[in-house]
Amino acid sequence: MIRSRKLTRRLVLLCALLMCLMALTTGFSLNNNRPNRAYLPCCSACDSDNPPLACRYGCSPSCAH
Repeated sequence: MIRSRKLTRRLVLLCALLMCLMALTTGFSLNNNRPNRAYLPCCSACDSDNPPLACRYGCSPSCAH
């Protein structure tokens, strides 16, 4: 009987920790859908025939030419 209580407590604790981990992971993935404006490539990199994927959010006009 004491062993089943310990096992039940551990199982509940494990489920709670997994739910917290899933909530954190979901929160980070939702935030990653927005473009990160701090790391935009130079416009000259986006002017090629096959631009990098980072160019889909625009380019930074502040790059020195």
